Amino acid sequence: QVGGGFILGSSEEAFKFGWWILFYPLGGSIGMIIVSMGLGKKIRKFPITTIVELFEVVYKSTKLRKIASFLSMASLMMFLIGQIVSSHKFMVALKVDNHLVFFTIWGVIILYTVLGGLK
Repeated sequence: QVGGGFILGSSEEAFKFGWWILFYPLGGSIGMIIVSMGLGKKIRKFPITTIVELFEVVYKSTKLRKIASFLSMASLMMFLIGQIVSSHKFMVALKVDNHLVFFTIWGVIILYTVLGGLK
């Protein structure tokens, strides 16, 4: 999940709290290196479409799949919240600090996505 929020958010937090924050992007980078060194190829061999299905296929555990699904949904919700917070900071930096405009923009984005706009 590397993007602008990952890079800019980590930089901002490192500026505020010190260099310890840089372990977060370092961990993400190391994870990507590990996946690129062969783990991704091994995972592609399984008959799955999502990573959470791996728990049911490999470990034969529906319970693990449900736990992994919940954790995945929770982390994606946190990504959404992070995007909302960063977009608000961006709008404030552009001197657009109108809550009605902000909530309208995010309402349209969420509605568009829910209705299948980003297939």
